[in-house]
Amino acid sequence: MKRILPCIFVCLILFSAWPLWAYTTEDCIRCHQTGSGESTLQMVPKTFDGSVHGGEITCQDCHTNVNDKDHMTTKGSGSVDCGECHEQQNRHGLGSRTGTRPQCHSCHTRHDILKGDHEGSSVHPEQVGKTCGACHPTQVGETGFLPWLASLKVKSHGKQDLGCNYDDKDCLGCHQGRAAHGEETLLNDRSCATCHFPATGRAPMLGAIHPSAGSGSHPWIGFAKVLYGLAAVLLIWGGFRFYIRKITHKTPDRKRR
Repeated sequence: MKRILPCIFVCLILFSAWPLWAYTTEDCIRCHQTGSGESTLQMVPKTFDGSVHGGEITCQDCHTNVNDKDHMTTKGSGSVDCGECHEQQNRHGLGSRTGTRPQCHSCHTRHDILKGDHEGSSVHPEQVGKTCGACHPTQVGETGFLPWLASLKVKSHGKQDLGCNYDDKDCLGCHQGRAAHGEETLLNDRSCATCHFPATGRAPMLGAIHPSAGSGSHPWIGFAKVLYGLAAVLLIWGGFRFYIRKITHKTPDRKRR
């Protein structure tokens, strides 16, 4: 009995200390680094080291539920709650009708998060158009009808303020804190909100800056799209006939001779 009690006491100590030495950062990197055959979820360690989180936090600080091998069979064990450290809550897409909302990593990436003023950051003014376009291709002019309209409306502001470069790809210039994080805090020094989003909540400019074909509020856009499509076909057909006649020299004057 005297020998059993010390053994039980040691086992209890080891069992209680298990979470402390179950997994280390080196263990995580060994399985999840690029090129590893241990897991399909992979990351580049050097990229993480150069991010804002590199050298500041460990894998377990974010992936709090990954402590042992059970995480491989437990669904959602590797999920991350950015709100554990960041006060800002993810309110982006609260009005989505699809039932899915973007997560923090949808805009800020996962392991290569950089400061907003870094040229390689996904939310840098030079990159934010590509980031937002992943979910909003029509708004950044990649798809849809009249994709140049938003560019024309935004860039025309330069006539009133020559000291500011109005870039149609800088989505955060107009869509400030409320659009990005759901808060009133502005993200930069652009003054779009002073005119377009006053206290009344109404925009003073008429018409949607991002027109979408087939929109219920703009039924004429669908008709105009068909009309312009027919005009483009006739223009191409006319040009094709013109060059065919020029090549074959079958002009009306020569036929008369």
